[in-house]
This record gives sequence, C-alpha cells and structure tokens, in this order.
Amino acid sequence: VVLDGKIYTLGGVGYDYHNVCEVYDPATDSWTSCASFSTGRYLHAVATANGKIYVIGGDSWADHWGHEVYSDIQEYDPLTDTWITKSPMPMAATGLNAMTINNKIWVFGGSGLCCVYDIAGDQWEEKTSNQNARGSFSVAYLNGTIYRFGGGSWGPTSDVVESVQIGPDTTSPTVSSVLPQNGATDVRIDTAVTATFSEPMNSSTVTTNSFTLAGNEVSGTVEYD
Repeated sequence: VVLDGKIYTLGGVGYDYHNVCEVYDPATDSWTSCASFSTGRYLHAVATANGKIYVIGGDSWADHWGHEVYSDIQEYDPLTDTWITKSPMPMAATGLNAMTINNKIWVFGGSGLCCVYDIAGDQWEEKTSNQNARGSFSVAYLNGTIYRFGGGSWGPTSDVVESVQIGPDTTSPTVSSVLPQNGATDVRIDTAVTATFSEPMNSSTVTTNSFTLAGNEVSGTVEYD
C-alpha cells in the first residue's frame, strides 16, 4: 500500500510465513524496516485510512502441520511505529481484498464474504453477499460502485465481473476537537478557529462555522455531503 508518499509491503510467504513490515521511500530510493505485526500470513487484505495501515485476515500453516485462517484486524501507526489489534471480523477469512470508502473499510473474501469495518466505531457489519467464493481477485471503486474482477478458487480461474453498489453516506461527522478551546480567554480577535472532525473533510463540505465570541453566540451552519 501507499501512505504519505511511501510504499509499504506487509507479510507474505516464502519458505515460511512472514509478519514483516518494510517501507520503500522513492525520494531516497531506500528501504527501512518497521515494527512487525503479530502473526505471519499471506492472502490477507491491506488498507489505509486516516494516516494508518490495516492488515486484515489471511492464513498460514500453523507450525507447518495445520491450516490456520485469521479473523483479526491490526492497525499500524507510522508515527509511533506500533501495532494494535482492533475488533475481529465476524468470521475468519482468507484470499481477501479491501478498500476504504467514506472512512469505512470494505472487505471481500474467498468465501464470498462481504463485510464493512467502521474505523471510528471499531465495529463490523456483515453484508448480504451473492458473490462467488474466490480469492486472488482485484477490486476497484467507481461512481458509488465496487467492482470485483477475476480470481479463482481451487478450480479454474474466473473471468466473472461482480459489483456492489454503495449507498450514500448519511452519517454526519462529529467534531473531535476545536482550537481555541471552548472557554479560552485572551484570544486575539483575528485568531483562526479550527476544528478536527471524526473523518476527513474538505473546504467544499464546510461552508461556515459556529462559535461563541465574548459570551455571544455567532450562529452558522456546517453542511455535510
């Protein structure tokens, strides 16, 4: 995956199953190692959101004697070089692919799995799926629709293209923090008022702000698309 101009590679299989995290910086043409995640695996999904990286599901041969499929999701913070484990998927799955849309991670799996991870709430929602069970496929998002291409199972590869329509995001974001803080004193009149929202925002979605000056409320509206 790509994050902040750098390329991250995570996990995989050679003679053994790996939990390594390596990052390539194109600006310096150099590789560095980051903290490893918990368990070596392959056929997992990887996604990015809000400056963090997520490793989801996958499988390995436990001690080379048994097949183990994972349901966990692990979150990596490049700023602290640390991993934390989040709420697991509704089921263990492998052969996955994932993408982030509207601050939620859509995960598709080899069993026909389709579920959505709400990053802010750290919870999963399992979606009804009529998709064929397969892995090693590609996904793309265009105009409110996710497309799934190719892949295969234990039999022949597939040339099927399937799609999932994504409804509009009707959940308004919340304000996580504001500066200056509520009740602050001795603030210059020309100080910019800033707000941090619970999900990415841009200038086209925020038209005016509402704040209080010298005890008098200055009203306005915040529009969310």
